[in-house]
Amino acid sequence: YAHVYKTDSTPINSRHRFDHMIQMWRFISRRQTATIMAWTMRKPLTRLAANESSCTRITSISSFKSQQNRFLSAQTTLKNPPRIQAWMDRKSAVKSPLSIHSAQKAKEDLLLHTEKMLDKMTNENPEWLEGVIKEIRDDVLVGSMSESVHNLCHSLMRYLRKQGFMAQIVEDLLLRLLEEEDSGTGRPVNAVLYSIAIDAWAKQFSCSDAPQRAEALLQLMQDRFKKNPVRCSPPRASHVSLVMVAWSNSSLSYAPQRAEQLLTWMEGQSNKFPPCVYTYTSVIHAYSRHGKPHDAERILRLMEARMEKDPKHAVRPNVKTFTAVVGAWAHANQGRRGAHRAENARKRLEKWYKRLQDEELQPKSIKLLTLLMQAWAKSDTPEQGRKVEALWKELVDLHSSLSYEERNDPSNRITVHPYNMRMEAWRKADEPEKAEKILFEMLDRVKAGDEDAVAPRQLSWTIVSHGWGRIGNVKRTENVLK
Repeated sequence: YAHVYKTDSTPINSRHRFDHMIQMWRFISRRQTATIMAWTMRKPLTRLAANESSCTRITSISSFKSQQNRFLSAQTTLKNPPRIQAWMDRKSAVKSPLSIHSAQKAKEDLLLHTEKMLDKMTNENPEWLEGVIKEIRDDVLVGSMSESVHNLCHSLMRYLRKQGFMAQIVEDLLLRLLEEEDSGTGRPVNAVLYSIAIDAWAKQFSCSDAPQRAEALLQLMQDRFKKNPVRCSPPRASHVSLVMVAWSNSSLSYAPQRAEQLLTWMEGQSNKFPPCVYTYTSVIHAYSRHGKPHDAERILRLMEARMEKDPKHAVRPNVKTFTAVVGAWAHANQGRRGAHRAENARKRLEKWYKRLQDEELQPKSIKLLTLLMQAWAKSDTPEQGRKVEALWKELVDLHSSLSYEERNDPSNRITVHPYNMRMEAWRKADEPEKAEKILFEMLDRVKAGDEDAVAPRQLSWTIVSHGWGRIGNVKRTENVLK
């Protein structure tokens, strides 16, 4: 369009003409249009000369960074409601650091900074968040939402998703943005916003119909894409995976079967929705949550068989997949059989790691060892105490070999759970004096100020007292309770 006006003697000095150009280009390339607007906003729009340099600059739009889209908010004239305007003023008063090396890093930093500011403002005034959401719903008319308010909705959705109990509000904000998109004046709702809303329902553990709500959003996304494939975003494999996570977190009796149905559907649509290792792991988690270790083992065996047949193209399980199966056996209360099946899964993991030398199959994992300790502590076998102590020594050696930063990672910390499993193993072996020794060792480390010390919980005291009561020693039981 700029090249067309290059032959015209009249400069492109009309805001209306420029806006019309933007509307024409919107359906050609949404991203390039935004970058053109970002470039032209660097200087006043009162006059855009149609010379060679201007045309060169506009045609080289692909070289600009995505963070230049912030200039788009300059062309909006909507008078925002008071609470939203207050948020915008506070946001503009703080300079967000922009990375000159990576536009994606700059965008993530800006979103993280915005979420921190939302958290601070909500803590200062809990009613503020409710007021802002009400203004977006009621005061901002459909078809008049500014770019800044759209960005605010995006930040609110990201912030509320992490709260774990506000999925309904996140969905309402998404539907409000879809209304704006349908009006023809709002920005298209991208796939990220759908992912945030579906993930919010996946984290809503207290809601019994959370997986159905997540699946309904996926269906809505598919229906809108079929109706308008130019403007609407198509669903991706990541959206289906999030729905499967919602089913794996559900307590409904048929949740594991529904998660496996979605997995089978993805395998049939592998050209559009290729399943990944996290998809299979979600199904395993679903069966583990419902006490069905045999089905969890079946999914893992299926992945191993395919990897044996085609190591290059098959979806490889990782250490988290094997850990999920070990956890399924550990939580199933299968006794000796469960402990041996969990140990067998670990040995297969070590075999695949030696064969493929894939770091994703690294068998050294704090969580894996902790679950193995739990499986052996519930095995009711004569060697359970010795097995649990051997695993404990291996866990301590692994933790000591980690760097300071790795030890501070929450996933690598030694919690009270492995201590309780050690005491539980000795309690069942009718050796409560060893369980009591472990309890006092925990107390001594806490008193000594050890940074890796873990304080015993009520369950820890209960295990020891029950151990003394199990062999009929009332006096030692009373001493522990005192």
